[in-house]
Amino acid sequence: MMTWNALVLTALAVHGTGVQASDSNPCAMDFERSNAALNLIHVCSLNTTQPRILCFVNTISPNHDTKARTIKETWGKRCDKLVFMSNVTDDALGAVAIDHVPSDHNHLWQKHKASIEYIWDRYRHEFEWFYKADDDAYVIMENLRAYLRSPEIVMQQDVVPLQLGHRFRLTDDLIEYYVGDRLLLDAYQQRWPHWWVFNSGGPGVAMNSLFMQLAVQLFPQWTCLRDEHSQMLPDDAAIAFCMA
Repeated sequence: MMTWNALVLTALAVHGTGVQASDSNPCAMDFERSNAALNLIHVCSLNTTQPRILCFVNTISPNHDTKARTIKETWGKRCDKLVFMSNVTDDALGAVAIDHVPSDHNHLWQKHKASIEYIWDRYRHEFEWFYKADDDAYVIMENLRAYLRSPEIVMQQDVVPLQLGHRFRLTDDLIEYYVGDRLLLDAYQQRWPHWWVFNSGGPGVAMNSLFMQLAVQLFPQWTCLRDEHSQMLPDDAAIAFCMA
């Protein structure tokens, strides 16, 4: 199986001061001498546009002319559609405003829910996969598309909800810190007493249509961490709680 790290990179190597990245040379800046490792990554040669992938990227207005623009000029061009979920609308960039949610780190879960609802409401019939990333990610779309075409994924994508990414584990103390509702916390700990696994949101996650549909249906539920129970909960961990 192709590892997620071969599909997605952190974008610290493609933006910053000094040398500018470009579509032809995305690794122009050798950030922390990472190019030696990047050179080991094979980019698939894939002459297909299937499956159709919508990429939506979490950003804020101060990053429109830096991180977001870098994405639009590099890997974002290889998405079938690219939408930036921001705090202000920017038609030139392709950013839409999720302005009913505060644009701070304490409301990432609220913004993520609103972003999924926005994307699902407008584009659910046009794409098979939806890729959510932050604005400091660099995605090798050729490798992602090749992985999504692999038999192990194709045989499941129309049958079960799928969220694909790089797995992390939450420790018990973090679970107790993030989940403010004691009854909900007890319910989680009874069901999963020893560990909690989630896909890291930093490099991004790929979600099929069934996952997006189920997420939108579950968001209003008590078990899906309503706002009063999740003020500081990271969105990647929160959606794992929600969809478990």
